[in-house]
Amino acid sequence: MAEAEIAIVRIAPETSFKNKAYEALKEAILKMDIYATPEQVMLDERALSERLGVSRTPIREAIAMLEQDGFVKTSAAPRHRRGPPHQDRDRRHDPGLGRRSRAWRRG
Repeated sequence: MAEAEIAIVRIAPETSFKNKAYEALKEAILKMDIYATPEQVMLDERALSERLGVSRTPIREAIAMLEQDGFVKTSAAPRHRRGPPHQDRDRRHDPGLGRRSRAWRRG
């Protein structure tokens, strides 16, 4: 006897927060006039996470993707002690601490 097959439609995976953040940031970078001021345009993970309504992890992942695609360059910002040494030691292990990204356009 042949088994009856059930017609099942494959479930499409939803877009992740990382991909949504990547698309939103890429669109914003492409629309902005980065040559309007002589200062570099800096992206702040904390501010971006608040504005996009997601945690900092997808923001970090999106920034890494943007860097791979040539839309931003990341650099480690100098660290400044803000409080007793034990607090600074705890902050030292935060991988996102002190990372800043500069937006720039490919020519």
